[in-house]
Amino acid sequence: MSQELYGTEKEKEKMRKAVGTNIPPLNPQLGTLMVPVDIESDLNRRTEARQCTKLLTSLGGFQPRRWNAPSVARILNEGGKLVVWDGDHSRALFMAAYPEATHMPARVEDFADRKEISLYFDHAGSSKGSKNLKKDETLIHLVRAENVLALETHRQLEECGLCVSLGTGEPDSIVGSQQLGAHQTPSDAFRKTIANCGLPSTRRASSLLRKMYPEDKNIQAELLHGMAIVFSKGEITGYSAREADFTNTMIRMAGKKQAAFARTTKGMGGNITNKQALCTARGIEQTYHNHASLENSTVCKSLKPLREYLARQLDD
Repeated sequence: MSQELYGTEKEKEKMRKAVGTNIPPLNPQLGTLMVPVDIESDLNRRTEARQCTKLLTSLGGFQPRRWNAPSVARILNEGGKLVVWDGDHSRALFMAAYPEATHMPARVEDFADRKEISLYFDHAGSSKGSKNLKKDETLIHLVRAENVLALETHRQLEECGLCVSLGTGEPDSIVGSQQLGAHQTPSDAFRKTIANCGLPSTRRASSLLRKMYPEDKNIQAELLHGMAIVFSKGEITGYSAREADFTNTMIRMAGKKQAAFARTTKGMGGNITNKQALCTARGIEQTYHNHASLENSTVCKSLKPLREYLARQLDD
């Protein structure tokens, strides 16, 4: 979540209407303190007006007794600075219900530093189902907490020119490539691709897909994994003419929509449940075979080990 409320003006107006009318004064809950409503947010996901409207609609308008106060961190190594570390949507609901308020109730806890917030954030998210943390959010917090495995994923994403982002543009909210406009990809799927295909093949797959779809914000997980399988199992890498022809063919056949290319190749490969990346790899292999510029014998030689691997995985 974030201090800024994201959404169109229409979505924000819909949220304000969903708050309702004749809202009674809010009595501070037991164990809360009053803090300024405009204190900054820590490392949080986007606060969406649509999500706030959904919450308000389910409650029948703002209900003080059912409202949960935000969790605020008092950061000791920053002179006791207060930041919202969880509950930006709750703050947005409060501000919509009480637009004139300058302070709000919050549960305030002491933290030594922001690294400790991230460690606690991960622990809270994995232990109390209510936070419903996504894998990408967890990774971003664990990188700030200097977790060894998370830092390795950060390095691998960076090497592949990819990133994971909270979408807020705030400091530390991006893991991986820090380049402006870097393509995003789901961290959990990225890790699986690395484990299955290795970093070099994943790096080549990412490089090619970014050339195929330079204007897109994301690289689809199954497409990245499928392309990495092609590079890891086919005899393309290390043969300059083969790799150049494969690259040029893929760029030529990419089309305007990444989603359409991913859907087509997956369908060509059989679209088998739980084997989507393998099906995508087979579709890519067939696309290249049908449209390559090199002689057919060279193309078949390039694709033979890939075809044998896919046959074992998909046809047995």
